[in-house]
Amino acid sequence: MPSISAVLTDPDGFFDRQGSTPSLVGPLVIVALVAVFRLATGVITSRGLSDLLSRQDLPASQAGSGPLGLAFTVAIPFVAWLLYAGLFYLLSSFYEGDGEFSRLLAFVGYGFLPQIVGSALTALVQFYRWNVRGVSVTFPSELAVTPPTQMSGEQAFAYARALQQAQTGPLVTLTTVFGLLFTVWAGFIWLFATKHARDVSTRQAAISVGTPLAVVVVIQLALFALGSFLL
Repeated sequence: MPSISAVLTDPDGFFDRQGSTPSLVGPLVIVALVAVFRLATGVITSRGLSDLLSRQDLPASQAGSGPLGLAFTVAIPFVAWLLYAGLFYLLSSFYEGDGEFSRLLAFVGYGFLPQIVGSALTALVQFYRWNVRGVSVTFPSELAVTPPTQMSGEQAFAYARALQQAQTGPLVTLTTVFGLLFTVWAGFIWLFATKHARDVSTRQAAISVGTPLAVVVVIQLALFALGSFLL
């Protein structure tokens, strides 16, 4: 069994040396670790926003990250795992890719290994931002006496704008860069994962992986640009 570190240093060789029926345990642990760090980031951000709102006499519940939101945060890596594997499987089928979905699913799971580093760095940056450096954003004072359900359109916009400001800045931009870099790194690993799991050429695997990944990167950049524009 090749060392898991080879996923990062020699993904082509790592997947080439895998058996015909790879275990899903390792990939599941990798994706679960990504989910844990994402949960940590969500909890840090939620508590930071709650404290920020409480200091300005606003209901902490308006932070908007309750149990359901945190559960969604944990689910995202697992959904992404299935979705990426499904898309790579579908697109490689156009090149008559041969290989079971379960094999590709296991290989794609290994590709989330860089995301562990990226999500851990994001959690550390958010902890520093909220608990060490501190976030200072002033919400409109009239919101303190206005229930959320009774806010006017102008008040709701002012609140949303202040909330957006609390979640932007150079450090947040840094975490966005982390996300993009580690997504591209994962894509490089997924290229070889698809190549060996589906028995297609490097070029065919690059197209099968690169097409959906390019869409994801463009969407991430568009959302970041939109958030900056609205400020």
